[in-house]
Amino acid sequence: MSALPKALGPCIDALVTARRVRRDKEQAVKLAKQLEEKIEDHILATFEKQKIHGAKGKLGSVSLIEKDVPRVTDKEAFGKYIAKHQAWDLIYGKAVEAACQARWEVKEEIDGVDKFHDMRISLSEVK
Repeated sequence: MSALPKALGPCIDALVTARRVRRDKEQAVKLAKQLEEKIEDHILATFEKQKIHGAKGKLGSVSLIEKDVPRVTDKEAFGKYIAKHQAWDLIYGKAVEAACQARWEVKEEIDGVDKFHDMRISLSEVK
């Protein structure tokens, strides 16, 4: 970083210029992220269509990650379930998803909560 101007006018102008540069870069990052998401959605749709769980390119590989995650659909019913069963683990901290998974494994239904089948891809770059 070069020395800052001593006078306020040029210093303010430098600030405006720096802000413009930052905003341009933020916009470029936003557009790059949108492109990544579009490509990821396409890969995910292709995986589903071809019924595959992984693929490789020259620069990396992608694998499919699937899991059921809880999604509250009826807050009132969910609240009543928690109170009735003293199931405080369903609402506190990171244990929420694990608590739901544990109940689902023993075929226990949780009032007000549906299973949402989440599908994501994991990208690994070739080094």
